[in-house]
Amino acid sequence: MRDVHPALRNLYSERKRKPRELWISNIVFCQRFEFLNYIFGSSSKITDSTLAGAYLHTLIQSYLEKNGYEIEKKVEIDIGDEWKLVGRADAVKDVVIEIKTTNNYALKDYWIAQANIYAYILNRPKFEILVIDKLTGCYSTYRFKTNDHLAKKTIAAAINVKNCIMENKPPTGRKDLCINYCEFGSLCKHFVE
Repeated sequence: MRDVHPALRNLYSERKRKPRELWISNIVFCQRFEFLNYIFGSSSKITDSTLAGAYLHTLIQSYLEKNGYEIEKKVEIDIGDEWKLVGRADAVKDVVIEIKTTNNYALKDYWIAQANIYAYILNRPKFEILVIDKLTGCYSTYRFKTNDHLAKKTIAAAINVKNCIMENKPPTGRKDLCINYCEFGSLCKHFVE
């Protein structure tokens, strides 16, 4: 039997949530998603597209690691009441690099917010987002300066979710088409805003 590729092992391993930790990648995507994910856990299914993304991540991270980057760098910041906002930056050296694999080549605001908060917490003045089209292999690199205002906005969102969890009241969710594909979509659309 052949060895299990590390990308698959990471993908299939349980991502156990520690108490009083909120995940950066979820906070920047949708506060209500992180609220529901914290309470119920995730049941995301692994698809061929997910596997392709994990494999591309691993290839690029292997290259970056050989060039002196720290891979999967743990990032965390205290948000009060013994809670933390946590994440893992894909690659860190003098800049933070966040890798995004997609079937839709458009740069997303929440990707920028995610990479920005990583750079802010790690005290890096710049970050890059590498966007790779999973179907074609085409890629673009977007470079940004770390934005303190955007980072503080992300921290405020995390504090809001923390407070909502403590009060058992869901925060506001996104108001776009994500409700049609979100694992919590059928539950989310019944909340009154």
